[in-house]
Amino acid sequence: MDRRRFLQAAGSSDYVQDGLILHLDGLNRGGNTGEWVNLVDGNIFTLDGNYTENDNGVTFASASLYTITIYEPVSVQFVINNRNNAFAALFHTNTRDKSIYTLTNGDLQFGVSNSENPGYTVATPHDQIISVSADFNGKNYDDPRINGAPVEKVKNPDRWASLYTGTKFGKYNNAYPFVGDILSIMFYDRQLTEAEKAKNFAVDKRRFNIE
Repeated sequence: MDRRRFLQAAGSSDYVQDGLILHLDGLNRGGNTGEWVNLVDGNIFTLDGNYTENDNGVTFASASLYTITIYEPVSVQFVINNRNNAFAALFHTNTRDKSIYTLTNGDLQFGVSNSENPGYTVATPHDQIISVSADFNGKNYDDPRINGAPVEKVKNPDRWASLYTGTKFGKYNNAYPFVGDILSIMFYDRQLTEAEKAKNFAVDKRRFNIE
């Protein structure tokens, strides 16, 4: 499906807008080549690392998304295709307990922090486009969903996360490179309702042809 057909199916403004603080959208990225505009406030995020932009988003051959860290979201939603062959940082916020990683087998690891708040892993399809959402409850991520459906959480051992801030996404350094596609990232400053989560996934499904 080409980009025009995606855009005809649903637009970036069809997502829930109330509380949205960051929206990087692969189908409506704005800016010049190598730039994605935050559709909420117009701030520009620049790509870094070994990447290729395409109609639907960006494919990273090696990227560490440490630098999407300037917000503290209460709810997150993102669309990815994880092709990793190594542990990878998907993104950090600017507190340790709001980190999300991808694992070697394609699973996702949420909220890695410290011994009091060790986070958890959820089984995740890989080598296919998926929509992921989760809420932050003040200590850790909660209610993780893959393609709109709640998924089981498996507790992780302790692992400390690094702290970075900035307006780049892509390769910060050579640690924990992400390999795969980023199609959309949205951060909210409030928890979304059941109906709002369902609405956002329905938009993702139409826009990014999620099976």
